[in-house]
Amino acid sequence: MSADSSRVIESWASLLVRSREGDSLAFEELLRACERRVLTIAFQITGNLQDAQDVAQESFLRVYRSRDRFQDGRSFEAWLYRIVVNQARKSLARRRKRGMRSLEEAGVENFRDLSRPDPAQSAVAGDLSDKVVKLLQELSPRLRTVFILRDLQGMETAEIALILSRTETTVRRHSADARIRMRRLLEERHPGNFRQKVEKD
Repeated sequence: MSADSSRVIESWASLLVRSREGDSLAFEELLRACERRVLTIAFQITGNLQDAQDVAQESFLRVYRSRDRFQDGRSFEAWLYRIVVNQARKSLARRRKRGMRSLEEAGVENFRDLSRPDPAQSAVAGDLSDKVVKLLQELSPRLRTVFILRDLQGMETAEIALILSRTETTVRRHSADARIRMRRLLEERHPGNFRQKVEKD
């Protein structure tokens, strides 16, 4: 983890501490600081903007309610992202029960029309194309989560293991499986684009 990243995490944790000590504005600052990253992860896991917004809202509500239980010295980032991942998985389970809505209906195209564009635009940060977003939904929730955290969010194996409560060996195995699966899906569904990417690389 870079020094800059560490400073950001310390800042987030300090905002939470200030909030539970009675600073009424600190939690709003924390929400603004984390919102973009949380919404990005939630969208990449659920593949659905409405669900991602619900996940983000529920995640922040749980952070607020549990702020007194956060232990100083722990990684705030890992704690936060564990909550987000768990809420996103619950959202996927609920969606399976009520029937899968297509990504086209869900509104990948509507990102640019939101009244709050910054968090929405961040959901496709890193040149994540609509095609890749759709392919992610074909991975199992377990592989998808690891692929997102490692390959799209750039987290270290140790961080992901902490977030998911898995061993680093398990994370590496899931990461390798997810990369193989994504590569095959790209080759099968978008061979032209995939060849162009390989040639550029």
